[in-house]
Amino acid sequence: MYQYILFDLDGTLTDPMVGITTSVQYALAHMDIHEPDIHRLKPFIGPPLEQSFSQFYGMDSVQAKMAVEKYRERYKDIGIYENLLYPGITQLLENLKKAGFKLAIASSKPTVFVIKILEYFSINHYFDVVVGSELDGHRSDKKEVIEEVLRQFGIMGQTGTIKKSLAKKTVMVGDRSFDILGAKAHGLDSIGVTYGYGIDDELAISGATYLVLTVKELEQLLLPKKKEFYKISYYFLTILLGISISLFLNIFVALISVEKYSTDYMKTAQIQYSIPLWQGILRYGLIIPIIEELAFRGFLFTWLKKHMNWIVAAVFSSLVFGIYHGNVVQFFYAFIMGMCLAWLYEKSHKLQIPILFHGSANIAAYLTTMTILGTIINTPVFCVIFGLLTGLILLLIIRMNQRMNSVVKIKK
Repeated sequence: MYQYILFDLDGTLTDPMVGITTSVQYALAHMDIHEPDIHRLKPFIGPPLEQSFSQFYGMDSVQAKMAVEKYRERYKDIGIYENLLYPGITQLLENLKKAGFKLAIASSKPTVFVIKILEYFSINHYFDVVVGSELDGHRSDKKEVIEEVLRQFGIMGQTGTIKKSLAKKTVMVGDRSFDILGAKAHGLDSIGVTYGYGIDDELAISGATYLVLTVKELEQLLLPKKKEFYKISYYFLTILLGISISLFLNIFVALISVEKYSTDYMKTAQIQYSIPLWQGILRYGLIIPIIEELAFRGFLFTWLKKHMNWIVAAVFSSLVFGIYHGNVVQFFYAFIMGMCLAWLYEKSHKLQIPILFHGSANIAAYLTTMTILGTIINTPVFCVIFGLLTGLILLLIIRMNQRMNSVVKIKK
């Protein structure tokens, strides 16, 4: 989706909390302001220092410049190294570079300090462009920093005209509103990382295109191969879940001999299994799943959700799904399957997921009944095996749902 990725430094790639806050504390002490709690100085991480001294302590421009000088007095030799690289950042940069992305640093921190930090963590070689502010305060606004990065990448010409085709392939990654607003000023997408030092909901309010909670989620969003892997894995697990739960329920029903209490079920079964194998596969594996999912999940469940909680909607739609099958045995089976189908649709927001699950379940049940396999696996041991397998696959899908849905898209 993107070709050029601009990274903020503090709070995005590194955790500079101790170095910055203790250096601010040192500067404030020289201005006869004593702040014993460095955690109260976290808002200094990200924005230009002179601006922060003025905003948070009411300093005029002369006082703010003096405070910045005192800050740098400690920071340049001590504070700069009181810093940590967030776990997973080196691997993220390595993977992005291997995938062919153009990477840049766009920081409000003076360039001379940015370069030292990148070299200190041995990540400087990943970046094609490194832009920060100047020690005299020039180019401290994030909009100006991003503008210089775009110019060096050739996305912006000397006249200030942005090549829109390249701008669409460019994204800014940062943890503060300044990063998001700087990107918006140039019409760029932005990714807000909530593991940094953003205050409350500032990233969402500022208009971030995406929000991510962790470095892993950031990699998942930026690397198409990662997203494709999750998508394929999700479909694969859906098929496995359909097969395993279908076999578990069918074996369980056979073991407790429920069918003897329903002559309607026996008549239905005779009709279902009297057709040629290829017709059965086509009918039960494709046609019926599509029609029933459009009706029961696509329409009924969706309509019920407008009037009630989705769980209650799932119960009601599953009850109707069970009754629709017309006999006691299939009611029991269809209700449980209906709850699974509604849950899959609710979590994936894609109708093809319950269709895939439904078709897989039908095919598994149909083929085992039509072949000798049905006789082999109708034992308590296989019932337990498929029951445990169903539980394991459900846990994997839940975990994958969390990973896929944790990246929040704020706006198109």
